Amino acid sequence: QDSWGATLKINHSKQEIWFQGDWNNHWRLTSSNQRETAAVLCVLLRSAPFLREQQVQSLKIETDNSSTAYNLNRGAAAISLLKLTDRILEVAEDMELQIHAFHIHRKENTIPDSLSRLTTSGDYSLKEEILQEVLIMLKIRPSIDMFSNRRNRKFRRFVSLSQDKWAVAQDCLSISWQLEVPYLHPPIPLIQQTLNKLM
Repeated sequence: QDSWGATLKINHSKQEIWFQGDWNNHWRLTSSNQRETAAVLCVLLRSAPFLREQQVQSLKIETDNSSTAYNLNRGAAAISLLKLTDRILEVAEDMELQIHAFHIHRKENTIPDSLSRLTTSGDYSLKEEILQEVLIMLKIRPSIDMFSNRRNRKFRRFVSLSQDKWAVAQDCLSISWQLEVPYLHPPIPLIQQTLNKLM
């Protein structure tokens, strides 16, 4: 996999914030244990400004990788995971943040998994000819592509799940659609949340 994804859930407000990004080109992540531990580090660094602003003191980390959860809780790891684990603990300490890691089943981790696949999977993009044919038939002209990136967008304006200077915004489910005619082609695990937003 070339990218990572995570969901930050805020208990008191029931708010969800999605994070997604590409791996650092200098990292050599050869195992699922390394990728999952690196994903925890990436989301911790990406969400740090928000966590500080909200004065979050305790963070529950849910991961479908049992090694990642075990290593973070005991504060130690095998050599191949030691640098990443230590860095996570250092960042948490700098932020005066208590972290507790829990192992969850893969089926409960569908949104972060779909976020990590979004930028590389062709499954989430319609063929251009088919899309244009349907839009002409329905007489619809979308103003923005809501679930895309600069490589698979179907329209000039788009919303990305990762930070992108070309994107109008990041995380389409957290912004208003009222003034838009959105083109919606969400990853399968996000269909229900997309429908909820339309209602």
